[in-house]
Amino acid sequence: MKDENDAHNIYSLVRHLVNSGSTTRHGLRKGNLVKSPQGIGYVSGDTEKQVSVSNANWKQLGQIASSKVQLIRRSNGLYCCLEDL
Repeated sequence: MKDENDAHNIYSLVRHLVNSGSTTRHGLRKGNLVKSPQGIGYVSGDTEKQVSVSNANWKQLGQIASSKVQLIRRSNGLYCCLEDL
């Protein structure tokens, strides 16, 4: 069961990274690694004033004001080494 969940998480992450395209109105892109008051996570969406931040399993940490979110690493949509996950 654990291997099945791991495979699903890897598939979801890769699918999400491949679908990551243009930046949001806040200059962030889905999949960007960011630091927020709720912790370090990934951009999973945005509204006019807020950014959705999710953990590594894509469970939402919260809707956070864009001014409180700091970019750590930009997603380029590529991941070369699945064994690093």
